[in-house]
Amino acid sequence: MPDFSLFRPMQGLPWYLVLIWPLIFLRIQRLRAWFKANGGPRSQMLWGLSKTGRVILIRAS
Repeated sequence: MPDFSLFRPMQGLPWYLVLIWPLIFLRIQRLRAWFKANGGPRSQMLWGLSKTGRVILIRAS
């Protein structure tokens, strides 16, 4: 399980992204839901966060 939630931002998050953390968290949840619906049974994904707060899919298997 990740060590972050809607009310607890992820560790190492820059101070200027803490203000929009709820929006970032919802984007992460949408990406996870999309991948769960469209990925195979043993598929994995690696996502990241850009400096501007955009959630990026880095790798999918």
